Amino acid sequence: MRHVFVVNPDAGRGDPRREVEDRLASYRGDDTVEVHVTANAQEAAGFIRDTRASVVGPIRFYACGGDGTLNAVVNAAYGLPDVAVGCYPCGSGNDYVKYYGGKVAFLDLARQFAGRVVPVDLMQVNGLLAINMVHFGLDSTVAQTMERVRRWPLLGGKNAYSTGVVSALLQPLGHKCTVWAQGERLNEDKLLLCTIACGQYVGGSYRAAPLSDNADGLLDVCLVKPMSRLRLPPLMGAYRQGIHLDDPRIQRELVYRRATQVRIQPQGDMVLLLDGELHRVGETEVQILPATLPFVVPQGI
Repeated sequence: MRHVFVVNPDAGRGDPRREVEDRLASYRGDDTVEVHVTANAQEAAGFIRDTRASVVGPIRFYACGGDGTLNAVVNAAYGLPDVAVGCYPCGSGNDYVKYYGGKVAFLDLARQFAGRVVPVDLMQVNGLLAINMVHFGLDSTVAQTMERVRRWPLLGGKNAYSTGVVSALLQPLGHKCTVWAQGERLNEDKLLLCTIACGQYVGGSYRAAPLSDNADGLLDVCLVKPMSRLRLPPLMGAYRQGIHLDDPRIQRELVYRRATQVRIQPQGDMVLLLDGELHRVGETEVQILPATLPFVVPQGI
């Protein structure tokens, strides 16, 4: 087995390359281990394809960074033979691994190397892939603030999403966009936010899709219709805890569905987030790719 760690040098606040290399220094196994520091998603894709073409035998590519780094590795590795994708979560949010209980097990390389490979769902979005969340509306405004503050002390890092939420609430609310799930129209012409999920968490600590199963062949869609600022605090608190589906204070505005296909129709262009990465799009279709990516789950999970 070859284990290849694809490191995003800009992930988190520390030095992810040094962190990975320090942990690997104590590894005494028989498998081949390699660390590659990538310049960007395009370079990472070329490296992953070239490595697969030149190496005999199975390969595990570990995304070393946050959810955006995992997204880049997934898009590059998807469909390559004898390739599995793992995650070494050293970014700011690390939302996808929270589905499995958090990052502790994923930072244990002995458990990673002994881990099992399981097929997980992906989302196909305008020719791109997402593994955790496709989200937009309020989250689009939040993410643009997060990009600015993610390295700031106190306001950045794991607090960047909450900082973005506060900033977004000071701006005009409501986004002109209509969403269909499996042909059912979920709203009229405006929404507050919408998440389409294979994972459960978004923004570092918000459990947007608490019922999501990442291998059930279904998208979990959580849409919130516009509401006044005065009514938002209970939503955000419940949204963080993952209890919003049963909160009676927001049931009029909340729509939660499961589907294999979702259509998004904005009025003009909009900012869509794929695993936290910003993309400007027009009308968009999201489709489930069931049990299609071999993913490394650490031993003991």
